[in-house]
Amino acid sequence: MPPSVNSLVRDEWKNGSHGYEVTGYSLEGEIPRNDAEDALKTLRELDRPAPSDFCMKELARLKMLTKSAKADGDDTKFQLAVMAEELSEYPMDAVKDACRDIAKRSTFFPAWVELKALCDESVLKRRCLIRALERYLKHRTAQDALSMPCDSPEIENALRAAENGFEDIPF
Repeated sequence: MPPSVNSLVRDEWKNGSHGYEVTGYSLEGEIPRNDAEDALKTLRELDRPAPSDFCMKELARLKMLTKSAKADGDDTKFQLAVMAEELSEYPMDAVKDACRDIAKRSTFFPAWVELKALCDESVLKRRCLIRALERYLKHRTAQDALSMPCDSPEIENALRAAENGFEDIPF
């Protein structure tokens, strides 16, 4: 992120299950509009959903590195297909990190809830920053519109018509 954005990010905290947890972000101060838009564009690109085939490859890799309960071949294919579909809602880095983290620390293939928890944790801060930048830009847009000079001919004509009681406008 541009330094002008990064330096104005403030954490929002709450007392959570693991002590105090970041629940969001706010932006304090003035950020050049282009920097805020560039940061938002970068974060949205990083947050793009992973392709299903990528998720399937990561799950297959995880399956080969861990043990699972005995299952019919069709059940395993179906399980991996469903998990890949669910994982495709997350960005590639979150999917890869979750699958590889479990492979490093667990002997057994995970339940969906374990993968989901790791992916959710991985994208939480990114998505909170996206929301903070969207709020900031929306606020800035409204503020910019209010401070915009009335120098367009349409606005001037409408103001003049209003001053004359709309007598110049044929209805």
